[in-house]
Amino acid sequence: MDPITIAMVAALGSGVLGGTADVGKSLIVDAYGALKDAIKRRCGADSQASTAVAAVEGDPEFEGGHALLSRALTKAGADKDPDLLALAAMLEELVAAQSGGASFIGHVSGGNVVQGGQGHTIAQAGADGIAIGRIDRVRE
Repeated sequence: MDPITIAMVAALGSGVLGGTADVGKSLIVDAYGALKDAIKRRCGADSQASTAVAAVEGDPEFEGGHALLSRALTKAGADKDPDLLALAAMLEELVAAQSGGASFIGHVSGGNVVQGGQGHTIAQAGADGIAIGRIDRVRE
């Protein structure tokens, strides 16, 4: 899964894109919008990538949409675009900070898992998409 898709799915999964007065959440909304607009400019408003973004927004939990978005970004070469990657990294940092400061979102692929202790975000990627969650309690 490419870093741009991971960042977008993480932002959608954070639940903050529904509009808010909170400054931290507002930054996430703005960063997500900037990344989405940059994808439209890079790939085209009617491109497969832009259509896939809309599909993921419509059903953020559908892993097939994640794979479709990643494939469309890769096909367009957008997954290697330094501007898009910078925007995605910024979005990831904002989501991680909003979810508790010490959390992280890992770039994972091939079924590998990146995870942390209590209060951290975990991410898992496989052939069908990614899963992102938060560890609220650690069982010893």
